[in-house]
Amino acid sequence: MTRISNTTSGIYLRRQARKTNQELRDNSAKISSGSRITKSSDDAAGLSMSTKMNANIRSQRQASRNAQDFVSVLQIMEGRLSGQAEMMVRIRELTIQAATGSISDNERELLNLEVEGLIHEIKRTAESTNHLNQDLLKGDQKKFEVQVDKGNGKNDRLHIDLSDFAQTPFALGIDTVKIDKQYRAQHSLAKIDYAIESLSMSRAEVGAIQNRIQSTIGKLGNDVANHTSSKSRITDLDYAQATAKQASAKIKQSVQTSIAGQVNNMGASYLKLLK
Repeated sequence: MTRISNTTSGIYLRRQARKTNQELRDNSAKISSGSRITKSSDDAAGLSMSTKMNANIRSQRQASRNAQDFVSVLQIMEGRLSGQAEMMVRIRELTIQAATGSISDNERELLNLEVEGLIHEIKRTAESTNHLNQDLLKGDQKKFEVQVDKGNGKNDRLHIDLSDFAQTPFALGIDTVKIDKQYRAQHSLAKIDYAIESLSMSRAEVGAIQNRIQSTIGKLGNDVANHTSSKSRITDLDYAQATAKQASAKIKQSVQTSIAGQVNNMGASYLKLLK
């Protein structure tokens, strides 16, 4: 680096050189980061706004991931409810067969074995359906809460009551169903129809919640895009302007280096004259 003499011209030149070097460092930092605000002194208000907007953007992105995770939970519930509904249809089919007088009680006993097995499987399905140790179809946990937006208000969370989705044989009213006798089979039809209707309602409600969540995910995506665009207008660097300033600063630095050499040579010439 050229050493500048301590003359009045040299002191002024040294100050201008420091200013140019700082300008080059600042422009280099901005060009490499792509942001016009790399420190608070660049734009204190803009930095504050962009920080808040960045927090909101990242929070909404996480909220969108929360909602997508919840869709997975609903898909688990939908799959299990679908399986239970198919088992109930089979139980009704067997019950209709047992309700006729054209078969004997011996055949009804065999049909009843299958019905009992299906009821046990419905019970096992309801009790084993869970997500991260949260039971979904037992009905013993009431509230399932999902954070689906960036704030802390009631509209930033979605709640469902899991007690509405209780699908154990007791909740469905089929825990006492038997078809080993004709009259029992006939009397069981109303209970079975209630269970099928209950399962259909639960599946419809799960579908409605899924549609609502998909709408929420779409809304969050739009919000993130709009807020990102707004943040970009505050923080994004104008590369044309920045590169022009960088080129100008480099030219100034080159000129200052050349002048520094001339100032030093001028000082040396004065010393020779004094000799």
